[in-house]
Amino acid sequence: MDDSRETLEVKKVIGIRRLKEPMPKPEKTRIFTVANQKGGVGKTTSAVNIAAALAMGGLNVLVIDLDPQGNACTALGVDRNRNPGIFEVLVDERP
Repeated sequence: MDDSRETLEVKKVIGIRRLKEPMPKPEKTRIFTVANQKGGVGKTTSAVNIAAALAMGGLNVLVIDLDPQGNACTALGVDRNRNPGIFEVLVDERP
């Protein structure tokens, strides 16, 4: 008998999951900032998980990753090589 809790098949997630009840929408836009000078303390992981939880609650979320490594793009499934980075947006005035 196999008691492994791991799935044998790898299924691609399509769409997004929702919470059972939607979160109440705020009256105005809220801005969350996750910052720390030290590297490796979980800034990107925290930001991505907060954004995912809010999105699962039915709220619109925008994640802006100013880290040159761009790991939030990887976590959210965005091809950062296909889109200009924040440097190109600010310096080269790219869209």
